[in-house]
Amino acid sequence: MSLMAKFEQIAEKVFTGVFKKQAKPVQPVEIAKQLVREMQGHKRVSVSAVYVPNVYKVYVSPEDWSGLGSFATAFSHELAKYLLQQGQQGGYTFVSQPLVELEPGELKPGEIKVVCEFDESIVSPEDLAGGMEEKKDATLIFSDKHFNVEAMRRESGFVLEVLEGPDAGKRFPLAAGSIFIGRQAECDLALDDIKVSRRHAALACRDGIFFLDDLGSTNGTYVNGRRVGRTKIAPGDRVTLGNSVLELRVI
Repeated sequence: MSLMAKFEQIAEKVFTGVFKKQAKPVQPVEIAKQLVREMQGHKRVSVSAVYVPNVYKVYVSPEDWSGLGSFATAFSHELAKYLLQQGQQGGYTFVSQPLVELEPGELKPGEIKVVCEFDESIVSPEDLAGGMEEKKDATLIFSDKHFNVEAMRRESGFVLEVLEGPDAGKRFPLAAGSIFIGRQAECDLALDDIKVSRRHAALACRDGIFFLDDLGSTNGTYVNGRRVGRTKIAPGDRVTLGNSVLELRVI
């Protein structure tokens, strides 16, 4: 079965019950087709390749969102896979694997608005799946899967402090390398927050610069109120994971 056929089968099954009672409901296939149109309409031709946007924000009406919101993350991933397939078939180049975000907007039922952009700082969950595993042994800074707090404090002047959530008040010293953040006990920064995914995000420090990556979490990763895939963070930035708010600070 082709990816498009599989996508339509899944979308039809999910949306039939959700939207059958709504007037002029948004249709999954319409979202997919509009994403492809936006991709093609914003292509940029260079000497050796045709580039297309890698970030797509899809807005639907509050009425449509009321049924869509509960599985928006899963649907976004399916849309991203479909968009990637269509782009590859068209011979287009993405600066990273496409990222699709669904949000409610000031629209009428059945209306769809897509805003796309080029963002080289984005790394999608699919990009991270292989890379993080391959580099895990070489880059993670821990002993027996736990922080050596005293050693890290001597090496670094940075901490992540939990401002809100079940772990409020805790401080996690940081050092060069990469660490995993999540609810799983094996994570380097383990948070006791039911809305945090088992392995929610990764934080890496390279040449004194901190990079935060969402690892395909259920509820997303936000920096200063903005949902991110991958971004740089600096002292004073606030990171929201589930019900927890963390801040990068200098000590």
